[in-house]
Amino acid sequence: MDWWLKANTDEEDAFARILVQTAAAHGDPADWVRGLDTRCAMYRAADVYGATNRYGTISLANAAARAGIEFVGRAHSAAGDAATTALLWRTMSMSMSMSLSLSR
Repeated sequence: MDWWLKANTDEEDAFARILVQTAAAHGDPADWVRGLDTRCAMYRAADVYGATNRYGTISLANAAARAGIEFVGRAHSAAGDAATTALLWRTMSMSMSMSLSLSR
């Protein structure tokens, strides 16, 4: 099975539940969140580059380093983490697409 099509883990489903609960606490109806098809970059990066800790995951900094990309901006800032995560997804997708086409 391709890494990006892998079914959500219980932890990923828990993230969606937390979003819905947080929205509800602020009076925002966010039931639409349950319908999203989401994937966690941390779990997918661990699938691609290997886990680096006892939890079976990989940090964003370690995943970026293994992907050969520079961290964008400041670590643990919303903008830096978001930009680096987007670049990591792009890099993982491109490398997986390339390896799939080479194996055909």
